[in-house]
Amino acid sequence: HKGEEKDPPGLDRFYGDYDTANEIWLLEGIAEIFFEQPSTDVRIKSAFGDGVNTVTVNMTGSIEDYSTRFQVLKDGVLETISSAVSDDGIAIDLILTDAIDITVLYEVHDTEADETVSVIHLFPEDEFIYEGDDLGFNWSPEETVFKLWSPAASAANVLIYQTPTDQEEEPESYPMNRIEDGVLTCTVPGDLKNLYYMYEVTLTGVTREAQDPYSRGNSTNSTRSLIFDPDDTDPPGWEEDESPLLEHPCDAVVYEVHIRDLTINETWNGDEDVRGKYLGMIESGTTYEGHPTGLDHLVDLGVNCVQILPMYDFGSVDETNPMSRNWGYDPMAYNCPEGSYSSDPSDITRIQEMKSMIKGLHDAGLKVIMDVV
Repeated sequence: HKGEEKDPPGLDRFYGDYDTANEIWLLEGIAEIFFEQPSTDVRIKSAFGDGVNTVTVNMTGSIEDYSTRFQVLKDGVLETISSAVSDDGIAIDLILTDAIDITVLYEVHDTEADETVSVIHLFPEDEFIYEGDDLGFNWSPEETVFKLWSPAASAANVLIYQTPTDQEEEPESYPMNRIEDGVLTCTVPGDLKNLYYMYEVTLTGVTREAQDPYSRGNSTNSTRSLIFDPDDTDPPGWEEDESPLLEHPCDAVVYEVHIRDLTINETWNGDEDVRGKYLGMIESGTTYEGHPTGLDHLVDLGVNCVQILPMYDFGSVDETNPMSRNWGYDPMAYNCPEGSYSSDPSDITRIQEMKSMIKGLHDAGLKVIMDVV
């Protein structure tokens, strides 16, 4: 970057194939990695569609001959450009005769540089507001309904897996249909409980397999999303669980705590199976040199609220390695508990044990605050 001016989001670059090349070249604002010195002639940096009728082309430098330099293609077919407008020769607005369809691949071809880039579709947010509360999966013994908000996707499929991590498994694929407000949906018949799924989504001509952004359960290390019966995740007494009440918000005495760190030290003398885990947070009766530790220490301090550092699913730890640790400020799935704090990260255990922890803290007179970033 140049001072405080940095490349736009999404242009992080990763390279590790040093057997192929040990020298790489980068151009500011260009995602491509070059293996020999690239030309520094002015070229397209990016192209964005406004969801109406304009494609904005951003160049690496100023040009003067922009009126006839560019072509816009819709699924490979030339679109008619009614005019090209620019104040500085760097950001050029190409006004199209026809309205833009954000579900279709658009490309801009630079006839002088002889290069083509895909158009990233932007769109007015108020045109695609989904008011429903059923995004993600909705399971029943008879069928599971999947809903995904992706206004600009040209195609999407639900992939059903039998296993949590087997990369050789061939999934069953079911096409999704577009309904209102940018939502795609698919209903898969039969009982899919405790199976796994992914979405296969095509955006700007590129097809990728991705986790459900509304995933509530994941396999180990967030490899796949989990389908489950929510009722199966409730610990005994969950329906009667209530958070302790405070007479006034100013009465809150808050203690910030990291789930793993509370019980990971060798001086903690609780059950070894729950050390560093959700259930370790609520184990009582532990001491060190006659002083209470863990949960009993929190209660003994006189705090009435615990603010738990990120316990949603985050990506910086290996959930199979008990020595792997991080603060958790790199979310993978906001609606799914972190797997490294559970005794089994591959299934609904992580959800059951997080609920048990929350109930146990409530039973000890502690309100629970979830740290979110």
